[in-house]
Amino acid sequence: MRRTDISRGQYKMVIYLLKLLPVLAAVSCFLNTVFSFWGIDISEISYISGLSLLPLFFFWFSSYVFRLCEYYRLPIYYVFINNTICWIDYFYGIPIDDFSMFFVHMLVALVCILIFLFLKIKKI
Repeated sequence: MRRTDISRGQYKMVIYLLKLLPVLAAVSCFLNTVFSFWGIDISEISYISGLSLLPLFFFWFSSYVFRLCEYYRLPIYYVFINNTICWIDYFYGIPIDDFSMFFVHMLVALVCILIFLFLKIKKI
């Protein structure tokens, strides 16, 4: 017998993971940026939580399928923007010094945090 439906507990677990995993990815991306600026290379952070475009696309698409609020997509956008800046710098080279690059990453984080807070307050 083939079972195609999922239980309520499994559905709640998927929703919980779709909310939690992008936040963990964003936090680890932020920590990796901060540690890299200070010259501390913790490659385990990149190995465990580094994301390429396909998992980010899956999280983004799943957030629409399961009708999650917009502020649950902000960590996905943050990781995407941060990775895009890193990829452009790696492949083409952005002609700025390390502090300016760190400032750009922190500015992106600040903008995402402010938008998150605005959407959270707007919902309340």
